[in-house]
Amino acid sequence: MQKLFLFARKIVRQLVRKLITWLPRNKRFKVYRSFVDCNPAPSQRLVLKIAETKEELEACFSLLHDAYVDSGFMKPDASGMRLTIYHALPTTTTLCAKYDGKVVGTISLIRESELGVPMQQIFDLTAVREKEGNIAEASALAVHPKLERLGAPSCSR
Repeated sequence: MQKLFLFARKIVRQLVRKLITWLPRNKRFKVYRSFVDCNPAPSQRLVLKIAETKEELEACFSLLHDAYVDSGFMKPDASGMRLTIYHALPTTTTLCAKYDGKVVGTISLIRESELGVPMQQIFDLTAVREKEGNIAEASALAVHPKLERLGAPSCSR
């Protein structure tokens, strides 16, 4: 019975996704935003900050490594960390989410440098570069598996 319920739920979700794509763009995004409920006053146990110390950076890269290995995006590395050449550049800022003092989430903001940005290896950014402004990529996102399954303390879907 539970398998039937899960199958039906999956079908309904797929149908809803298809229906949403038929909406005009502004309505579509309004619907997507309605699915997210963010608490404007998250728990004081949650701290969002720039990773500044060696320990914070190592915790971010370790969390990222585990998330990428679990998702099949990479094979385990002996260091237990995932970092790229972009992380060594002054144009990259690594952010961390700490809950009760422990790093539970990370994301890196990579501003364009002499190396460009990672996505340009896959996408042609010519049209983007023709527009005014700077290019940056949000990359290396990971959330601790316990928070991923339960819903983050400050947001839930």
